[in-house]
Amino acid sequence: MAFSQPKSHFESDSASSASSSEQQAFSILVRQTGSDKKEIMAILGNDIVEVLPQTEGQKAGIVKFNGKKANFDAQTSDTFQDEDGNTVIQVFALPSGTLRLIGEKHGMEILFDGQRVKLQVSNSYRGQMRGLCGVFDGEPVNDFTSPKNCILRNPFEFAASFAIPDSSLTSPAKELRQKAENADCYRQTVMLGDVISENEAGR
Repeated sequence: MAFSQPKSHFESDSASSASSSEQQAFSILVRQTGSDKKEIMAILGNDIVEVLPQTEGQKAGIVKFNGKKANFDAQTSDTFQDEDGNTVIQVFALPSGTLRLIGEKHGMEILFDGQRVKLQVSNSYRGQMRGLCGVFDGEPVNDFTSPKNCILRNPFEFAASFAIPDSSLTSPAKELRQKAENADCYRQTVMLGDVISENEAGR
C-alpha cells in the first residue's frame, strides 16, 4: 500500500535529519484475504504489526505486535514499546468497531474496518512517500509514480505495479503488473523558467 522513502543525503538538512528519517522508515502492506476482507502488515523499523480480519465480535480485527496479541476494546487501549521504552504503537477500537492504530514514533496512523484501510502520515514525510497513497508532495500530477520512479497514466496499472508477485496474486493483477512493467516510463523533470516574462520586462 505505502512505504516511506527517506530523502537522500544531499536533500536532507543535516546528517541528523537523515538518521531520523532512517529511524522513521516504515512499510504498510495490505492483502485481500477473502471476498471483502483484508489483512495488514505494518513494518515499523525493526517491529512488525499484523492486523488480521475478524468475523465474530465487535472489533474489525485482531492486532499482533511482534507476534504478541494486543488486548483492547472500545473502553481500553493497548500500547507496545520498543527496546528503549519508546511507544511504537497504540491500539484502540472505536465504538463502530473500527481499529485505530497510532504510531507516534513513526508519525503515522491507520484506520481499519476489516474492508478498508486509511493511512495518515505526519507532514515530515512530505515528498518521501511511495505507494498507492501517492508521493505526498501536494502535486496530483505525479501521484501515479511507480516503484521504478515512472509516472504511469493508467490507474489500474499503477495499482498493480505495487502488487507483490507471489502465489496469491490473481490473474488480472498479474496481467496488469506485466503491462505496468512494459508501460511507457514518464519521468518527472524540472523545467526552470524566467520569473519575469518578456512582456513584464518590457521587451
